[in-house]
Amino acid sequence: MKNWLESLDKNIIVLLRTIGQKAEQRGFSAFVVGGYVRDVILKRKNLDLDIVVEADAIPLSQEFSVEFGGSLIVYKQFMTATVLMPDGLKVDFVTARKEIYPHPGALPVVSPGSIRDDLLRRDFTINAMAVSINPRTFGQLRDDFQGYQDLKGKKVRILHPRSFWDDPTRILRALRFEQRFHFKIEQNSLGMLKLALKNDAVSFVKPPRYFDEFKKILGEEHPQKSLKRLWKLGALNFLEVKLKNFSETLKLIQRIEGQIIWFEKEIPRAKTIERRLPFFMALAQGLSVERLRQLFKKFHFKKEDQLMLLSCVKIPSLLKSLRSQRIKPSEVFAQLKPLSYETILFLKAKARHRTTIKHIEDFLLTYHSQKLIINGRDLNRLGIPLGKQIGIILNNILSAKIDGELKTKEEELRKAEELFDRKRQR
Repeated sequence: MKNWLESLDKNIIVLLRTIGQKAEQRGFSAFVVGGYVRDVILKRKNLDLDIVVEADAIPLSQEFSVEFGGSLIVYKQFMTATVLMPDGLKVDFVTARKEIYPHPGALPVVSPGSIRDDLLRRDFTINAMAVSINPRTFGQLRDDFQGYQDLKGKKVRILHPRSFWDDPTRILRALRFEQRFHFKIEQNSLGMLKLALKNDAVSFVKPPRYFDEFKKILGEEHPQKSLKRLWKLGALNFLEVKLKNFSETLKLIQRIEGQIIWFEKEIPRAKTIERRLPFFMALAQGLSVERLRQLFKKFHFKKEDQLMLLSCVKIPSLLKSLRSQRIKPSEVFAQLKPLSYETILFLKAKARHRTTIKHIEDFLLTYHSQKLIINGRDLNRLGIPLGKQIGIILNNILSAKIDGELKTKEEELRKAEELFDRKRQR
């Protein structure tokens, strides 16, 4: 019988064998399950290991964390635990369980169960496979619902007709997996998905929970494909935003993707871009501040995300201002410096004039990283008192440097003296 784990990294195999041996010593079965199994078969990288055991998983997780290190987080009420390894690997230990949904969209009521029960509670057949890690059956596939067949047939199939009603977030998940893997939602499953949308199953889920799943679509490598599919199915209505000319919105989203690729290539040392935000900016463009605030409240946006999205109200005036060839580099710097990278990349994707694009690229590649040689202590030695005045003078010197007026430390110091003298003469 095929060993499905033999191609894994040797360190992962050691981890899995150790967990399986410890489970065997305790007298119960253990499996690696779900998305990890799917990605092993598809030969895709995955740093999240899901281990299901047919017993209380917490003691096994505790023993594992002692031997291998890592940070252990225990959730006693759910009989689950997570070990975060130093190399970035996340190992979830889950007690095999079965679920009952009291009503559509409700969080499930769980109770201990078998591995079959645990696989049956999952979203799609391709995520409902398990591989044994016990010593005698290590690497053997457990496939009760023909997930392997659907994986090879490139199909996303639900496990039972009530699936999208039990958990309507599966609507978004089905479309995300379909586009990520270049699969097709199986015909009967697609019919059930459309029926759930038609009967507004989404309304049974709390908006922040549904939006959390939507954010994963925006974080995908090519979100425009999923968004186009969602739009055609009428599955974007939950956003309550006007999408009259959606083909133009998709073109903008594609340009944003290109700008993110450009940014990550040209400025690799910059902080990681929160990819989903520029894409949401494209969907929400043109909304008033009042309407944006309503969305923030409905979907529980984080404070920093709210500020980024509100900054988009300035986009039309910025595009107009940055189109001028006469604008100084320091003025470009002053206008773009307060904005996040996400907002600037959205602005660049919106820009259609070469001069505007050049100003933005000059800011990102040159002005943004400009720094002074001198500092506040140097100014204090010149007799400039500590306080707000030093900050104002340093900002003015930086503007002059960005405009190419200053090159050396001596020139910066002379400029400081000049600015201070001018201030005293007023």
